[in-house]
Amino acid sequence: MRRRGRRRGPSARALVERARSLDIEIPTGYLPDGYSLQGMRSSEVPSELVDWMLSCVRDALQPMYTSSSMGWNEETKRNELTASAQQFIIAKINGANAGFVSYMYDLENREAVLYVYELYVAKTSRRSGLGVALMRTTEDVARAAGIPKIMLTTFVDNAPAMRLYRDKLRYVNQFLRVIL
Repeated sequence: MRRRGRRRGPSARALVERARSLDIEIPTGYLPDGYSLQGMRSSEVPSELVDWMLSCVRDALQPMYTSSSMGWNEETKRNELTASAQQFIIAKINGANAGFVSYMYDLENREAVLYVYELYVAKTSRRSGLGVALMRTTEDVARAAGIPKIMLTTFVDNAPAMRLYRDKLRYVNQFLRVIL
């Protein structure tokens, strides 16, 4: 006798591999006036942009990393930013860098997720809605890739990030957001 069961979709690993191969148009519907977005794969990012992103992360988070059990390691952070599967959404205003999201499609507890590694908004663009716009755009990218969840981590001491993720974006369950 044959057992009837649910028909299974693609494996989580297959979803991640498929998502990594897609060229997804970056939606711009959430952006505040005057901003533009550009999507890039790690291999397309010029070294001066990597240097800028690294300096942003260093300036914003190095003290928190240093006081944590992880410590700060600039080479590790640079390697993370330049990992072959890393992708980016870069925000600009008047041609100047205003912020970015770095993310990677990955497996977490055998589930396909879009893992946000970094979100940064320049001081001159904070409180403009750009952070929310970058995360909503990232959610749309995950949805278009068929990835059902976004995951990220942040320092509990990072009050602005906690307000953004918990209060504005309503991320819960260790900041795992189901988006489909």
